[in-house]
Amino acid sequence: MLNRRYIRIKVFQAAYSFAQQENVSLETIRKLYKGNISKLQDAYLKILSLPVDLKHFATVELDKHQQRNFTDAKRMESYKVLSDNLTIDKISLDAKFADSLLKSGMNWQAEWDSFHTLFDEIEQLPSYMQRSAKPDLEEDKILLKHILNFLFDKSEVFNSLMEDEFIGWQEDKPVLLKNLGKTIDQITETESLKLYHLPNPEWKEIQEFGADLLEKTIGNFEEFETLIGGRTLNWDSERIALTDSIFMKMALSEFLFFETIPIKVTINEYLELAKVYSTPKSNSFLNGVLDNLQKDLKEEGKIVKTGRGLIQ
Repeated sequence: MLNRRYIRIKVFQAAYSFAQQENVSLETIRKLYKGNISKLQDAYLKILSLPVDLKHFATVELDKHQQRNFTDAKRMESYKVLSDNLTIDKISLDAKFADSLLKSGMNWQAEWDSFHTLFDEIEQLPSYMQRSAKPDLEEDKILLKHILNFLFDKSEVFNSLMEDEFIGWQEDKPVLLKNLGKTIDQITETESLKLYHLPNPEWKEIQEFGADLLEKTIGNFEEFETLIGGRTLNWDSERIALTDSIFMKMALSEFLFFETIPIKVTINEYLELAKVYSTPKSNSFLNGVLDNLQKDLKEEGKIVKTGRGLIQ
């Protein structure tokens, strides 16, 4: 599932692109934002299909070795760990997943040559060869999660392949791994896969939050610039990092137009993002400016919060 911090990152990236270009339309930036979100869905489907293709690879290699009377029993047992995996069978046989994957156009055909290396890496996992002789769905689910965790955290080959195809890979990794883990956890003998990329009320709501935040931020860019300028008179405007400027504009959007988001939540979110995307001094700078802005706007009666937004 998506979360608001991830969405704020995608809005920040789109707004940053807007600030760096001349005469770029809001519609163009909207498309950029939506495209970045759809790429997350594509990456989710592609990675979920990887175990299916690895199983196919292992099955093909096992057949080759059996036909040649290959005597490396350990290697053949290693192939069987994937070729006999019940969890992967459940994924590969799910009609909804197959249909979504086909529509996305995602596949691993172009990366097939990398599967030997990927398999060699996976085979070295301590838990890989500990699978029981008797097939067990729960055990296979745990193993598959171990494999995905390893690929995300340690595999240079896997990460390189994903970075080549998905520009926002580093930001997307935590969300993708969490969603893939949830999908695997909910696999049962009888039920269909729970696919977290598919449109649902929660997914739609959080996407719309991002689209609205982007529109409000860009639509009020010049007005927000003036507001910020009035509270940063002791700072050379040319020395204020562009990232800080965008974070402040996004925060102003949340102060003024998102009634159910508490002011404290907004400030804390952008302070956390600044730690990753801005300068070492940005945190204290943003904290001071945003605090002054929200106090002034409150006194002017321009900030109105309702419901959860009233939480201090």
